[in-house]
Amino acid sequence: MKNIINLVKLQYSSIYSIKKYLYTIISIALIMTVFDRNFIMFASGMVTMGLIYSTAFYEEKSKMNYLIYSLPVKPKDFVLAKYIYGFLNTLLVMLLSGILFMVLNILNIGRFTQLTFGSISLSTFFIGFIITILVLPFALILGFEKGRLIIVFLVVLPICFAQSLIQCIGSININPTITLIAITLFVIISTVLSYMITSNLYIKKDIN
Repeated sequence: MKNIINLVKLQYSSIYSIKKYLYTIISIALIMTVFDRNFIMFASGMVTMGLIYSTAFYEEKSKMNYLIYSLPVKPKDFVLAKYIYGFLNTLLVMLLSGILFMVLNILNIGRFTQLTFGSISLSTFFIGFIITILVLPFALILGFEKGRLIIVFLVVLPICFAQSLIQCIGSININPTITLIAITLFVIISTVLSYMITSNLYIKKDIN
């Protein structure tokens, strides 16, 4: 457990190396959201992508991943730390976007159309979820060079269609409790399967 915590901290230390890039993304996201509050959904996706995707890209380019091979760390622990890091950042962006949503409402700056606190939170979670269980595994196994086209597609897809998906789910006439249980089970099962497949493939990559 201590190794996993240290690995997560190591990934957060990478943020300092790309802080100018992240500041730029956050600034653009805030400005666009103030001028068009419906942009908050896309802004959340941009920040999530910056924290998860861009950090992983930086680590590969700077050869930081090779440092892991020289440490007494199991490949499965390294992969698990990536997943934990992804979900922690997703929750962080959900919190920040929620605070921004409430502040804009309190200040009465414009109006949201067809957007609620719940829909923004769900969309942000969906984006982070896809990046964590699909984009990161491709990046770990294939690398950003070999899997560039697939990775870019998987990054852009949830950001573009997150709002539409949440609206479709909301329009389905199903008990909210059943919907919540179904989504929770889907997230847990998908995450576990993704982790198992990724860790096993990463071990083989590590051996080779």
